[in-house]
Amino acid sequence: MKESGASNEDIAAKINEFIAEISDEAKKAKAEKAAVVCRKIYGVARRFRRDHHEHKLEEAMEKYLTWLNDDQKAEVKKIYETGGREEVYKKVMAWFEGASGDVKEKAAVELKAACKHYIKDYIGDENAGKLKEMKESGASDQDISGKVMEFIAAISDGEKKAKAEKAAVACKKIYGVTRRFRRDHHEHKLEEAMEKYLTWLNDEQKAEVKKIYETGGREEVYKKVMAWFEGASGDVKEKAAIELKAACKHYIKDYIGDENAGKIKELKESGASDQDISAKVMEFIAAISDGEKKAKAEKAAVACKKVYGVARRFRRDHHEHKLEEAMEKYLTWLRDEQKAEVKRVYATGDRDSVHHTVMGMFNDAEGDQKQKATIQLRAACKHYIKDYIGKENVTKIKAMKDGGATNEAISAKIDEFIAEMADGERKSQAKRVAQECKKVYGVKMSRARRHYAERRQRYRHVAIDF
Repeated sequence: MKESGASNEDIAAKINEFIAEISDEAKKAKAEKAAVVCRKIYGVARRFRRDHHEHKLEEAMEKYLTWLNDDQKAEVKKIYETGGREEVYKKVMAWFEGASGDVKEKAAVELKAACKHYIKDYIGDENAGKLKEMKESGASDQDISGKVMEFIAAISDGEKKAKAEKAAVACKKIYGVTRRFRRDHHEHKLEEAMEKYLTWLNDEQKAEVKKIYETGGREEVYKKVMAWFEGASGDVKEKAAIELKAACKHYIKDYIGDENAGKIKELKESGASDQDISAKVMEFIAAISDGEKKAKAEKAAVACKKVYGVARRFRRDHHEHKLEEAMEKYLTWLRDEQKAEVKRVYATGDRDSVHHTVMGMFNDAEGDQKQKATIQLRAACKHYIKDYIGKENVTKIKAMKDGGATNEAISAKIDEFIAEMADGERKSQAKRVAQECKKVYGVKMSRARRHYAERRQRYRHVAIDF
């Protein structure tokens, strides 16, 4: 009767019927007394179970169903109060299968966590540990699912076993939908990563990344990309460093949350060392409660430490090379003692101070030195702005100049192009350079012309030239 879904009242009536048929009066009297006591016990148990279920529902809502909207949550509570747990399963699964985007992703994470929690509760810690070992050893989802069903089959408590079987069926659906979603979502994520953080790869390397990614070998993708990064040089290395650092900021922020990412930003702005910032990131990662998410964050952190380490080494070497190049091309107008001062400031790593120092020397320059400085810094501006805004936008600037646009209009257009750049270190550098270049292009050489009119007739008001 119980397994067929009969009510407690019907079952109690049937028990009383059986007791009434007992022929031994003494035994019958004991049975009747026991029945009265048991009815009280079952009444209290039902009330306790009802209160306990309400507590369990609240817990589930807070842990595994936060992805539902308010209307859906209200409907779940309504269905749950009628005792229709099966209907709750069906309804939640329907909403899960119909979800998309960020809601789907959040639902997948929460429902998988629910499955792990409840299946572990049914099969016990020891068996759950065996499943964890299987997963870590690389066992397939099918093998793990088979082992779960094997553990459930061994449950001796009939009611508990039935619940476990129902939960397992729901969880198979959850993992099936999650796998399909993850496959589609990963393809989208890969395309996004290719466009944002891996543009420095050549076509053959991009094809190889896609091939490795399709096999599910995310670890291999990390290794391969890092190998290419460490083996890169010159402009490719510089571009890779910028993009991979941006990737690190994006993914670490995703793992530790906006609030903690804000704290990291404050640390950096306050002048904290890379070591202190790295330690704080690891502290935030250590506090992540979701085991799978925590493991991914730890792996990402290891890769990012390498990225920042290689980037720092490259930047140090590259900066020395860049400084020598700048000295030879754009700063020959400096006197020897000024060059020594620029190198000294550069060695401190404070790029802003270098710019400030050079611009101070430019402002103080006079006569022939001013002439030469203006020409060279003008060439530097052309070179660096072109590097920041790209060839296509440079062509537009050139067309504006050929069309007779003023320096102010051209400067405004350059600012517009810079504003469209993705936020980050490169954009900040572009803004600083543009600001300094406005000063360079705003200089009229009339004073120099007065001194050198006969020798320098070709110099006029400096115009922005591309």
